[in-house]
Amino acid sequence: MQPPGGVHHITARGVRRQPIFVDDHDRSVYLELLSEAGQRFGGRIHAYCLMTNHVHLVIEDVAGELSRLVRHVNGLFAQRSNYRHGGSGHFFERRFSSSLIETDSYLVVAVEYVHRNPLEAGMVDAADEHGWSSYPAYLGICRTPEFLETSMVMSYYGNDRNLLRTSTELGRKADGKQAALASRNPAPVLGSESFVKAATAKVEPSSETSASLLKCVDAQRFSMEQIAAAAARVLQVDVEHLHVSVRGHRNDARSLAIYVAHRLCGLPLRSIASFFELSSVGSVTMCSRRFADRVHEEPTLLRAVEDVGSSLQPRASASEDLAPSQVGQPGTPSSRGTPVLFKKPETKR
Repeated sequence: MQPPGGVHHITARGVRRQPIFVDDHDRSVYLELLSEAGQRFGGRIHAYCLMTNHVHLVIEDVAGELSRLVRHVNGLFAQRSNYRHGGSGHFFERRFSSSLIETDSYLVVAVEYVHRNPLEAGMVDAADEHGWSSYPAYLGICRTPEFLETSMVMSYYGNDRNLLRTSTELGRKADGKQAALASRNPAPVLGSESFVKAATAKVEPSSETSASLLKCVDAQRFSMEQIAAAAARVLQVDVEHLHVSVRGHRNDARSLAIYVAHRLCGLPLRSIASFFELSSVGSVTMCSRRFADRVHEEPTLLRAVEDVGSSLQPRASASEDLAPSQVGQPGTPSSRGTPVLFKKPETKR
C-alpha cells in the first residue's frame, strides 16, 4: 500500500538469511545507491540500519514510487555485489516487506526500532556504536549524510538529542508497537483504527489526500512542453512566465505544470527538473507536494488542474464513428479508441 506522501517501514532480507554485506565497501555502495534512488524516485530517507543479513529503512514515499526505489537499490546492489564477489543468482529474499505507518503514532517508534536493531541482535553494547545506521547522525556523533532527512523525526523530540537518546535506549515494548514492526509478516498498515480504515479503503489519510483527486491514464504521450503550454493557457499567462522563479513569490502556472507533470502524468523527475532548470529532482517533489496541499484548500486550483486535463484530451478519433463492437478491433482506424486521460474519483455515498 503506497499512497504518495506515506511513510513506510521497510525490511529487505538476504536469501535464506545469508549475509548481504561482506565488508564496509559493500555497505558504502548500498548507501550510495540509496542516496541516488531517493533523489531519482522522490523518496525521503528518515532512517536506515544495515545489519548483516537484512536492511531496515524508514522512507517517506513523496512521489509514489516506493517499489521502484527499493527494487532499484536492491537490484543494482545485487548485481554489483555478485560481480565483485563472484556470486550469482538471487540476492534478496522475495519482495521486501513494507508497512505504511501513521506518522503521529508510529514514526518515532519505527525509527527507534530501526536504530535499536544492532543492540537487540547483540552486535554492539550500545546502539550508537553501530556505524552503519542513521542513529549516530541523529545524535550528532558523525556528519549527517546528505540524503538523510532528520528534521521531521527530531521535531517529535523538540529537537532535543538527549531526549532522543534516552527514549531510544529505554526502548518501547509495552504498547506492542515494536512487536508489530518486528514481525516477520508485518501488517501492511500500522496506526490508529481510523488511519488503518482510511488506508485500507484506499483513501489517502495524509495532508496529500488531494494529490490524487484526478487520475491520469496513459498520459506519458504528453511532453513537458505540451503540459506547460496547457497550464499557461488555463491560467492565461505566457509560457515564458513558467520559467520565472522569484523567491517569496508564487508562480501558480509553474507549480500547476510541475504538479500535473509529476503527480498526474508521471513524467520522469529529471525531465521535469531539466525543463524548469531546477537544481535537483527534490525541488520537483517539494513543489508538487506544496501545490497538492493547496489544491485541497483552494477550489480554483482544483478547477485549474481539471482544465489542464481537459485541454490535454485528444481530439475525437475515427474510432468514435464506429459501432461499439468495432472499437479496438484489428483493422479499425484506432486499435485503442480514445482514452479517458483524466477522471475524478467516484463520490462515495
